[in-house]
Amino acid sequence: ENEPPMSALTAYFVHTDLSFKGDFKCDHTLLQWIYDAGVRSFLSNVHGFIEDCPHREKNGWTGDSAISCDYAVYLFEIEKLYKKCLNDLMDVQRANGQLPAIAPTSGWGYNWGCGPAWDCALFFLPYTYYVETGDNRMLLQVYSAGKKYLEYAKYHRNNGLVCYGLADWLFTDAGRFLHTRMANELSDSCYYYKMQKIMALIAKMKGKAAQAEKYEREAEETRQAILDKYVDGDSVDNNGQGALAIVLYFDIVRGEQAQKIAAKLVAKLKEDNYVFGVGILGMKALLNALSAYGYTDVAFRTIDRYDFPSYGDWMKQGATTLWEAFNGGSSRNHHMYADVLHWMIRNVAGLQNKGIAYNEVLLKPYFYAENCACQTQTQTPKGEIAFQWKKEANIFRAEIRLPKDTKATLILPNQPPMEIASGQVVKEISL
Repeated sequence: ENEPPMSALTAYFVHTDLSFKGDFKCDHTLLQWIYDAGVRSFLSNVHGFIEDCPHREKNGWTGDSAISCDYAVYLFEIEKLYKKCLNDLMDVQRANGQLPAIAPTSGWGYNWGCGPAWDCALFFLPYTYYVETGDNRMLLQVYSAGKKYLEYAKYHRNNGLVCYGLADWLFTDAGRFLHTRMANELSDSCYYYKMQKIMALIAKMKGKAAQAEKYEREAEETRQAILDKYVDGDSVDNNGQGALAIVLYFDIVRGEQAQKIAAKLVAKLKEDNYVFGVGILGMKALLNALSAYGYTDVAFRTIDRYDFPSYGDWMKQGATTLWEAFNGGSSRNHHMYADVLHWMIRNVAGLQNKGIAYNEVLLKPYFYAENCACQTQTQTPKGEIAFQWKKEANIFRAEIRLPKDTKATLILPNQPPMEIASGQVVKEISL
């Protein structure tokens, strides 16, 4: 009848022993909370495979691992885990090429919960690992499974587009945006396009020129079908945040047309009072597309808020992990809204891998206050690369460490691009 005190309980944080190879630190309270909560959410969902939540389903949802792969390859020594995840996925692929939404599986997940934006884990995990490290062995390993899957996807084509499985999942709880959720066929077809492009790259790596050309051609057919049905000038689908962002993020639109769509996306966010109206697919596309087109300030504005629905609202409520839903329903330890970690590393701390394994590096910090400071680092095949900076009033000071034979370009507001040589460099610049 006497309730034991909290001190009577011992909690253990149990997860696969992933070694850190990267980090992010920031003097912005919310951004640092997002990073810490995101890392805890990811690690507590790794127990031999990558799960959706550690307390309820504990299933290896492919969509969650795909959403998180960009920051995972930066932060963790993840090769063995990804090999295991890919082997699990290939083991449960059906003879017709179909993939389930979860792997491993006892049979559940083939006919609900899957679809291109989840199945893409077969391609995205090894591709992202290759871009980050230069190691293409996992890409080559999935070649046969990838071929089978794309043949399966062909059966679902309708006028060059595909649509099966989940849409932009768990749309922001602000119901006023629901009517602007992008069409499932649009998001599915964008993911399908990217898988075809990756497959063309794998075929090229294997010396199969004719196969590579075939996949490139089919990818372009998919892209053209998306343009024909969903894009008209600067209008995309229902002109919601997700639709406008996803065609930018996946390089469906280009050149002047893309610039106009990016400007329209900014106008849409302003109209929506910088509240995001997207699900997990739209969120990943939204933040990264805004930064890619020069609107990191707008992306930051959608993150730096503390009302519902927002990351700041979770922080205010005392959360220590990221949640599945912005209203706090369902699981309170999910990593499917965690790609914001990747966005912060690349676009706030500003360390960008512009080639393969950092053979081209862009250093482009975002100054979110008059006085602000950020740092990030990761291990590359050539050694550690690190970027630590501080801005005080109009003085910018940075410590940069680049591995041998690595060059970087530093981009600062109202300054010409600066070439940074390898080694240890300290820069102090009046802005």
